[in-house]
Amino acid sequence: MELGRDKTVAEIISRLKSAPALSCESKSGGEGVVKVEGTWGSFARLLTAYISEKTSRPILYICPHIDDADKAADDLHTFGGERIDTFGAWEGEEDLADATDEIRAERLKTVSRVSCLVPCSRKGKFIIAAPVQALCQPIPKPEAIEASCLRLEINKTVSPEEVVEWLIDNGFERVERVDLPGQFARRGGIVDIYAPLVLKTQDSREKTQDQALASDAEAVRVEFFGDSIESIREINLDTQRSSQQVKSIRIISAVCGTAAEQKELFVNILPRDTIIILEEPGETEEVANVFLERLEGANRLYNWSDIYKAVSNFTQLRICRFATGQPGDFLKVDIKSVQRFQHKATSVWAGHKAALAELVQEAKQGKEVLLYCESSAELKRVGEIVTDINKEIPPRFKLLSGFIHQGFVINSLNRIVISHHELFGQYALRRRRRPARATSPVDTLSDLQEGDYV
Repeated sequence: MELGRDKTVAEIISRLKSAPALSCESKSGGEGVVKVEGTWGSFARLLTAYISEKTSRPILYICPHIDDADKAADDLHTFGGERIDTFGAWEGEEDLADATDEIRAERLKTVSRVSCLVPCSRKGKFIIAAPVQALCQPIPKPEAIEASCLRLEINKTVSPEEVVEWLIDNGFERVERVDLPGQFARRGGIVDIYAPLVLKTQDSREKTQDQALASDAEAVRVEFFGDSIESIREINLDTQRSSQQVKSIRIISAVCGTAAEQKELFVNILPRDTIIILEEPGETEEVANVFLERLEGANRLYNWSDIYKAVSNFTQLRICRFATGQPGDFLKVDIKSVQRFQHKATSVWAGHKAALAELVQEAKQGKEVLLYCESSAELKRVGEIVTDINKEIPPRFKLLSGFIHQGFVINSLNRIVISHHELFGQYALRRRRRPARATSPVDTLSDLQEGDYV
């Protein structure tokens, strides 16, 4: 979607590009703040994806609420953003460190990936969607993560007892058979480890950049011959059989960085050319303050002034629906709501047909209509209704696959962006974006434990 034809968007890109990125040796920032008002719906996420494409710089997208980050990630994926991560947060105080904590594993994975990109020779673009609560909560310093890794390599001298002791000390759960991240099992000279976060090197001469980055949860089988590692292989969890050989692996500790001197503010480890986008900065500040006020251990977290000071060292884009200061300080985009296209009727069929008929008419009058459907069944059904209305789908009426949380109208481009669920009033509760987690089979209801069900 070429947003550059909008003069305000072109000016935003120009100002962000003209703000020089800090070098790796720079110690001060304040490279400029661009303020934008007049956004609506998911337009800010479309703008963010477009900025990423045009500047090829890393982006940290800060949201006011925890669920907002998951919604932003959904929208960014739909709008073509590359390498989207969600930097999660605990809703209260940080839980006790253990290797089975999915939020902790995701946070450590993001920290590991970002820290790999800090050197000047490793330029790249990515977008991290983060609620402000996640920034209040400290991270381990990258050097603390590196120092705490368990390094396993073929032919390395280390006893199975030493490996088991490290796993227990670092929050892993001992079980008979691994099926969840954060578990391990030992049978004589064989240790199975389901690590929530690993760095590995394949048994190959070819090494790619991706192999240097932290990977998702992975199960491996380490076979010992005495006190020497004979082999490291990946495990198929369905069959419990080992497969592809791995030359070496580093398992990242889930409990690293708990000491005060090992903690850091996430913003401080970002590459110096990162663009920081704040969605509704006034609301974000208010939410951060309320979040800290209701926690007993808030002194162990970072407050808004700490975050604001760190953010000031980067190029910033502040996006608001309404200007919060002098109007002249803001660039105004002409974005409107799609509320008038949301149709309600007593008859579902009549409502769907009337809603689509209005959009078809807009397309026939010269506006470009982008209607996002989440499934192939929705795409097929909407196409059938449009064909029934107009005998054919108008050229400027586009049916696209994807999910956006809230549509918008870009007046300057004569474009309407709307989603199937908005148009037809079919709002379903979407699960928060969390890593998929395997579950053990349950034979009887007596096997269920507290926390296994809601």
